[in-house]
Parts: sequence; structure tokens; C-alpha cells
Amino acid sequence: MDTLKDFLFFNANIATEFNPFYEREYLVIQTYPREKSLRVNKRSFDYKSAKSYESIENLAHDYTCFGLRIFHNSKLWTVDFEGNPQSRMALRKAETLVV
Repeated sequence: MDTLKDFLFFNANIATEFNPFYEREYLVIQTYPREKSLRVNKRSFDYKSAKSYESIENLAHDYTCFGLRIFHNSKLWTVDFEGNPQSRMALRKAETLVV
């Protein structure tokens, strides 16, 4: 039987306290083939280390792809060339400039 404590994770404030990732932590995740759960291969606070690990993993695997993400403001963000979170607005502006 469900109790009131079982439904506490629907509250965003309570759920973020149990988050296993830290602010500004780089995560190398498997992007293809997609799983139902997040598959993290490497966690690091060093951008260069995480980026080189992602590149090596992409070269070493034929069927699997990996991507580098950063955990920022309780969300996963793509990373720009300097290791900073890349906003979606910057992506849209760059796409409109190229087109």
C-alpha cells in the first residue's frame, strides 16, 4: 500500500535533495543507443579529462555513441568549447546565422 512518504518525490524540492550529481560536474553519457535510464560512464569536475574520455570512447566503440554534458541548475546541459553550459538560445542564434 502506498503511503504519503512514497509520493514525496513528486515534490521537486524534495527530489533535488536526493540527486546524486553535483553542480558543474561533467558527465560522459551514452547517447546512442538510448536506454530507459541515464547511463553515465564518467563523472569529473575537469573539462579536459571528461572531453578526452568522451573522444576516446567514441573512437573505441562502433555501435555506441557518447556525449559530454554538464550538470547545472539541476539540469543536464550541452557543453561549449570552453566547458561552459551552452544555452539553447545560443544554439538557435547560431543556427539562424548559418542559415
